[in-house]
Amino acid sequence: RVIPKADTDKFQAAGTIDITGEKHYVYIGWDPHPGAKESMVGIHACTYHEGIHVIVAQDTFYSATPSDQTDALFKLVRRLMRLSVFTHAVFVLCPEANTIVHAKILEETLAGALHADIRPRVCLLYEVGSSKTRPGIVTTKAVNQCYQTRQLLMENRMRYWKHFFSNNESISADKMKEIFVAQMINYRYEPKNPQKDRTVF
Repeated sequence: RVIPKADTDKFQAAGTIDITGEKHYVYIGWDPHPGAKESMVGIHACTYHEGIHVIVAQDTFYSATPSDQTDALFKLVRRLMRLSVFTHAVFVLCPEANTIVHAKILEETLAGALHADIRPRVCLLYEVGSSKTRPGIVTTKAVNQCYQTRQLLMENRMRYWKHFFSNNESISADKMKEIFVAQMINYRYEPKNPQKDRTVF
């Protein structure tokens, strides 16, 4: 398993945190299908306050349709823009780093006329490495959001915002937190050939 249950247990037991003063940046991670195409979409919005990774909002739903996913992303950005602590913030979109396709979809959608109002407040941050055998695929843990999450949990530097919310009306904020913890605990590397590679992180 990538993320030990003991670390997620400490995270669950920790209290929420309030944000004092305006924030300059909000980072929004987006994974179109963590694990497999039939899995749920994951959206994670956070900011940093006094060294703490503060989870501001999250969303998760089933849809492999790019427009559904980008609609959810930009709906979240617009809601965040209306909050006083993020009035002047820049929204940094961080698509899952497994392939450049996700970043390309975001960039093209953002360039459309429908999003001209938020374009000056949004930027993309992504890193894509490649190899001859797997072009466009990241092969290092340095850019993997799951490993970054594990590091934050190990250092006990992750908290939910006091006013945490989700745009998913079918899932309550408390249920969203439960789903997030369950996903972290269950995230693991499955070897394609168990007989050849028995390593499980």
